[in-house]
Order: sequence, then C-alpha cells, then structure tokens
Amino acid sequence: MAATHLSLVNQKLAYLRSILSQLESIDPEQRGTTMATRALVDAGLFHLNVAYQFYLRELAEVNRLKTCADIYSLTQLKARLDALGRSPSEVQELCVLTGQPESWLAMMLSAYEAIFLSPPPVLELKAFPVHENAIPLIDVTAATAIRVYSPSDLAAASQAFIALIGRQRETSAEY
Repeated sequence: MAATHLSLVNQKLAYLRSILSQLESIDPEQRGTTMATRALVDAGLFHLNVAYQFYLRELAEVNRLKTCADIYSLTQLKARLDALGRSPSEVQELCVLTGQPESWLAMMLSAYEAIFLSPPPVLELKAFPVHENAIPLIDVTAATAIRVYSPSDLAAASQAFIALIGRQRETSAEY
C-alpha cells in the first residue's frame, strides 16, 4: 500500500519539474516581473505542497496508520503517531524544519498559505489637517511585508525536498 502515496509524491514532483523547466525558459531579465512567472511559481508551490501532503500520508502508511487519506498536516500525522507511542525520525526531522522559520519547508508552507491571503485594507489618512509643506506620515509598523517567493526559492525548495525524501526513503527501506 505504501507505493500508492509514494507514486503520488513522485507524480507531483514530476509536475513540479515540468513547471521549473518552463520557468527556466522565461527570459532571465523578465523572470521576476511577468504574470507568467508568478503563475508558474504559484503552480509550482501548489504541486510542491501537494507532494508534501502526499509524503505525510506516505509516512503514515510506512508507519502502518489506518485511514491515511485524512492526513493533511504534519500536526495531524504527529498526533496520530503520538497516540500510538511512535516517534519516527522522519517526522521529527519535518517538525524541526517547520519550527525553523528560515528553513525551506517553513518558507514553502508560508508562501503557499500567503497565496490565499486577501490584500491588506487600505489605510485611510487621519482627519488631521495637513499643511501644504508637510509630508503625510504612514504607520509602517502596522504593515507586514509578505516575502515574494521567487523561482529560485521554488527550485531550491524542490531540490531540498527531493533530497529529504530520497534520504528518508533510503533510511526507512533499511528497516
């Protein structure tokens, strides 16, 4: 049964490789400015995230959990394994990566979630009189900048994920 989710992970990674090759074909000077680039990066994020979710289910299958199809997050997988008294090193490694905000996994998950964020509300100027020689002030502490996920971020995360699952699959195959 483990081959089911293993195959789905590999399929989504193949889709991601196709997207990355399309990104490489875009002129490097326009890569960061075109709508096609943004669409491809978002599509790549989607496939990378789905591959990650299927990998969580693959880990659930390897650890002989029942009904793996309802696992959508690392938190769910960890809770189900904890309930059985299991703590596989693969899951621990993923927990460490998600706990580090600058790790490829935490940044990928954050960028994927950012796709679904609504734009911030437009801040209205206060009802204070503005002198004609004065420059209006804007409270920048209230604004949170969302880091744009770039094609190179996507490629790096893809390589890191492929390396991680390759290493983890090799390790779990030994047992």
